[in-house]
Amino acid sequence: MLDHKAPTADASVSTILADLVDSSQTFVRKEVELHKAEALDKVQTIAKEKGRGVGLLLGGGIFALLGLAFLGITLFFILQSWLSPWLSALIVTLLYFLVGGILAYMGKMALAGPKVEQVANDAERVATSIEPQGV
Repeated sequence: MLDHKAPTADASVSTILADLVDSSQTFVRKEVELHKAEALDKVQTIAKEKGRGVGLLLGGGIFALLGLAFLGITLFFILQSWLSPWLSALIVTLLYFLVGGILAYMGKMALAGPKVEQVANDAERVATSIEPQGV
């Protein structure tokens, strides 16, 4: 809240206008500070969510890679008993590419959401809307 004194009966118009201008400037400064704090909070929240998503994606990728390596070796030996070794290796390689593509797509979807640029644009829009016009 603004600390504002009620004008007295003997206050001049210039004093009242000076108080009005001072109060308006204080109000605008406080609004700008509030919008800055809100934008910073929003950016920090988004950054935390994205950082968590990247960490989980990386950990999941490492374990999936280890599991796929052992699965690929096992599958290669199973297929080699029925097919030639080069064909078995080709099938396992194509399977690796398929799983890698699926994991990359899932990671991309996990990182989708509000972007930092969107928050910056919102802050810029607020800043331009509160600038004095024709003063």
